[in-house]
Amino acid sequence: MNGRIDLAQAEAVAELIAAQTTEGLELAAEQLTGELSRAVLSIKAPLIDLLAQVEAALDFPEDVAEIIHHDRFARNIKHQVIDPLEALLVQYQEGHVYREGISTIIVGRPNVGKSSLMNRLLQKERAIVTAIPGTTRDFIEETVSIRGIPLRLIDTAGLHHTHDALEAMGIEYTRERLSRADIVIFMVDGSVPITSEDRRIFDLVKNRKAVLVINKSDLPAVEPVPAIAQQFAGIPFLAISALHNQGIEALKTAIYSLATGQQGPAELPRIVPNLRHKLALKRALMASKAAADGLTGRVEAELIAIDLRDALSALDEIVGLTTTEDILEHIFNTFCIGK
Repeated sequence: MNGRIDLAQAEAVAELIAAQTTEGLELAAEQLTGELSRAVLSIKAPLIDLLAQVEAALDFPEDVAEIIHHDRFARNIKHQVIDPLEALLVQYQEGHVYREGISTIIVGRPNVGKSSLMNRLLQKERAIVTAIPGTTRDFIEETVSIRGIPLRLIDTAGLHHTHDALEAMGIEYTRERLSRADIVIFMVDGSVPITSEDRRIFDLVKNRKAVLVINKSDLPAVEPVPAIAQQFAGIPFLAISALHNQGIEALKTAIYSLATGQQGPAELPRIVPNLRHKLALKRALMASKAAADGLTGRVEAELIAIDLRDALSALDEIVGLTTTEDILEHIFNTFCIGK
């Protein structure tokens, strides 16, 4: 309100408070310095210049041909507006997981070691582990940092047929959360033969971003790991022993690769828009492309002006110049008064 920071920087304060990893903290700090805002303003400048010329043509319709240079204006929008907008959207895809985290669910039939893996990744005894199948009847959710990414890790009830009403409710919760998870850890027991239940679970996850974890490698295997993996072809696999902490680092690397698309450590982008910014950037991109297409197609100047204004309005939402009251209320409700 006093002009000291804009809306994007105000959001960065909340993100600093909520950051769960060093990488998330660094992204929030960059946004607080105004990196995103400066990028948005640099895109706005040529849009404002173009809109001024188009509106001048509207005031002097007899001089439209001299004022609006259609092909040159279209090229300017492409290089000065569309390309930078697309670059910012790519940076969202590359870096948003560091800020927002990623939901990862562990699924498998009962007693394959899901809770043991949960405890191993968290490095604490969070889930109850027993030799009795079906111990986990609800889901357990905790956050852990994997290579700087906040991983919302969900341990679930084993997926199988049951007549126990309470256990059946837990299984239904598992299916519901499975449908919303970003990454799936599909676990099987390598010390016993693969069952029809394993294959039914695989049918649920085979088209998802998933990794096959063959647990209990400390026990004699019924068949070689590649032979087990061949029965679940199509997703990456690795063998671990959750009980003895074997293969856990390799699993973390596999999760990181699924989350980022990178095999090794990735360089953190300097500017990473949040989800609200991404939606506004996409609207600005669509309007800018419409304006460029209109210039190329020699449409009426009034229509080009509408597209340019829409693009500017979307960018203004990011820094708070045209943001509606309900959006402002939603953003500032995320702040804790005590902080």
